[in-house]
Amino acid sequence: MVKNLFKHEAKAWLRIMSVIFGITLAIAAIFRIVQFFENDSIYYSVIVGSAAFMFVTSLLVCLAAPTVFGITRFYRNLFTGEGYLTLTLPVTPANHLVVKVTTSVAFSLLSVFVCIVSFTLATAGEVFAEICKAADYLIKLIPEEISGHMAGYCIEALFLFVFAIFAEFLFFDACICIGQLFRKNRALAAVGVYFGFYVISQIFSTIVSIYIAVLEEQGKLESVYAFFQKYPCEAVHIMFCGSLILSAVLSCIYYLICHGIIRNKLNLE
Repeated sequence: MVKNLFKHEAKAWLRIMSVIFGITLAIAAIFRIVQFFENDSIYYSVIVGSAAFMFVTSLLVCLAAPTVFGITRFYRNLFTGEGYLTLTLPVTPANHLVVKVTTSVAFSLLSVFVCIVSFTLATAGEVFAEICKAADYLIKLIPEEISGHMAGYCIEALFLFVFAIFAEFLFFDACICIGQLFRKNRALAAVGVYFGFYVISQIFSTIVSIYIAVLEEQGKLESVYAFFQKYPCEAVHIMFCGSLILSAVLSCIYYLICHGIIRNKLNLE
């Protein structure tokens, strides 16, 4: 049943995202074709400027669409009239959460891939060659002691990126779930919960910053700074791994909030 749920969810996403992906790739192709007719006329400048604006806009829409569609689908599919049908399926709340979040993350990564392909298509030729040369030049500037860690950095950054997307969708879903605990204006309540989380996180960040500043003034961080100066490459690995652990912990907290509310506090009235 879970496999069928994944299939149904993927089809629902494809109906929307396939159109957005197709438009993004088409605009990239048009932008590339326009460049073949390069000349000094004012008309060409207007046309290429408009094409460039459309291309950048399409990339932004392609990147933002999974977040918007993921949030709206989660809310509509579980907390509106559709919830009566969705929750009668022989699957657990955990299955619903895993399917929706995993599908959202998968299409978010797919949208990034489509944007990369679109950018490659739009800059194909001399422009892309120059970009590759610039990237190769920058890579050669990396010190030898750091280049040995680059593979590890890339893998850690990739995992961190994926975990961050998971945490982002679970955070939005947690806000929606908490908003459903209110009797009226639940969508507005979910927005209020989001801003409440944001304010709390900013207050917490400020407190931590002040605490670190106090420790620095008292000279209690000298050993940490000495370690960073002596082992800068290893320090970067530690920061990546620490961020990974933080994202994983936050994801677990948001998941437990969502699961607990859907299982025990769900009210579709």
